[in-house]
Amino acid sequence: MERIKCRLGLANGLIVPYVGRKGGLAMLWAREVDLEIKSYSQNHIDAVISDTERNFKWRLTGGDDRIYLRLDRAFANLEWCEKFGDMRVHHLPDSTSDHCAFLVSASVTQRQSRAKRFHFEAMWVKNAECKSIIKNSWGMDSDLGTLEGVMANLNRCAAELLKWSSNVFGQIPKKIQTKRIELNSLTLQDKDGALSTKINSLRKEINDLLDDEEIYWGQRAKAH
Repeated sequence: MERIKCRLGLANGLIVPYVGRKGGLAMLWAREVDLEIKSYSQNHIDAVISDTERNFKWRLTGGDDRIYLRLDRAFANLEWCEKFGDMRVHHLPDSTSDHCAFLVSASVTQRQSRAKRFHFEAMWVKNAECKSIIKNSWGMDSDLGTLEGVMANLNRCAAELLKWSSNVFGQIPKKIQTKRIELNSLTLQDKDGALSTKINSLRKEINDLLDDEEIYWGQRAKAH
């Protein structure tokens, strides 16, 4: 949940911890939102939001009291829809849960795209190939004695690292989900322990990916 909080850049939140392998709820909100928690339990969180611009208060309640039923939907009455016609509910799938988190936010107007700033990912240094990528791409056909040459090297090195990262790491949450499905399938097939070596190897791969994911979002949390 902390990863989702960092990913969305939300400052405030109430997290109800899970018990054993069941339950667990969270409500996160931006710093500028006037939200008051009224009550909470293992099965629900109830809050009131005050909107001073519209001179309107509304109730936000979330929960799950049927663990066998997935209701990944949001409901609102007509009065709320009329006052907040620009609001949308977005599903945020996460590799650590079979439920989706909800993001309630205003419709985002399309903005002109701009180039993303390059970030050196801390998780790259865990891979021995990272050093080779930098070594092979640095100093190629560029004069390091000039500012233009140094900038050309930096840009080329960044491009090579991003291309390498895309091939090696790819979409980490999707990889985690795919490997968890594979692990579940192998576990069900392993009646006599013959697949234990493969299962343990797959578990290690998943744990390594989870570590990479934690490093990835931890680095972005520090940046904010």
